[in-house]
Formats: sequence, structure tokens, C-alpha cells
Amino acid sequence: MSAHSLQGKICTLATSILGAFTPFYATYAGAKATVEHFTWAEPKNLAVEASQ
Repeated sequence: MSAHSLQGKICTLATSILGAFTPFYATYAGAKATVEHFTWAEPKNLAVEASQ
């Protein structure tokens, strides 16, 4: 199987509704931003690795 035929998707489900009512919302939002950035960046990393 060639690297170009490998396909997949990364889906992140997150909500800020629960975090909005806690006293530590800034911490929650910071952790959520990290996960969202990982979801955006990791497919690019995996595509480079698969092409090598």
C-alpha cells in the first residue's frame, strides 16, 4: 500500500459550556486550545511521515 493511499481523519469534539461555569475557566480554555492546535497540526506531521 502506498503512502498516498493512506487516508484518515482526526475529529475533536469539545465544548466550552461546562468550563464556562467553573472558577478555573482560563485553565480549561488553555487546555482546550492545546487540543485544538494538536488536531490541526498532527495531520500535517503524519502526512510528512507517511510520504517518507
